[in-house]
Amino acid sequence: MVDRTILNPAESILHDRLESDDIEFRRHPRARRYLLRVTATGKVAVTLPRWGTQKEAMKFVEEQRGWIQAQRRKRIESGSGEPWRFGSRVILKGESFILLEGVRHNCPIVIFGDNELRIADREMDLRRPVEAYFRLIAKNEMPGRVKTLAEEHSIAFHRVSIRGQSTRWGSCSAKGTISLNWRLIQVPQEVRDYVILHELMHRKEMNHSSRFWALVEEACPRYREYDRWLDDHVSLIGL
Repeated sequence: MVDRTILNPAESILHDRLESDDIEFRRHPRARRYLLRVTATGKVAVTLPRWGTQKEAMKFVEEQRGWIQAQRRKRIESGSGEPWRFGSRVILKGESFILLEGVRHNCPIVIFGDNELRIADREMDLRRPVEAYFRLIAKNEMPGRVKTLAEEHSIAFHRVSIRGQSTRWGSCSAKGTISLNWRLIQVPQEVRDYVILHELMHRKEMNHSSRFWALVEEACPRYREYDRWLDDHVSLIGL
């Protein structure tokens, strides 16, 4: 998978041309026809029936380009983009918290769960300091988890990069760099592990073929459930 950072998510989701990284093919033995789904991050998930071919699936995607673009546009327009204030709800490691106001040493703080962060102003948008804290946790914890899962599955990789991708949870470069979105620290451990395993399996199969998904399912039998969780919670996470 090509590793890239997208600076403008609206432009990346609505570009006219569908790149190979925008499309994921999955074969399902019980599917009776080709099926399309636009995920919360703008990717196109294509389900192939047992007898289907990737060539025919791509033809189906091209025929449905208008519908795909409409769904992507709807995803953008539904995004809130609202500032975070006291009372806003955030999610960390799969647990939901309300941002509460507090004071420590005469300085304003924001409280969520056992976490306290000093802030400059009670009226400020709390997104920036809270997300910076999330990013720090991600950088401290996620690389070690990649190493653990890689060792469990006897997979070699080059390094781990924690980034702020706009439209994807992770990627794996041809050189073996695993890039993960720091926002994954917000999701439950088992869902985060699925994304890590997904990218690690690209070290064995650098595509989204049926063989690739078989490897993913072997490593993470409930991956479909976790994939759906990501779609259902993406607005709360903030991607």
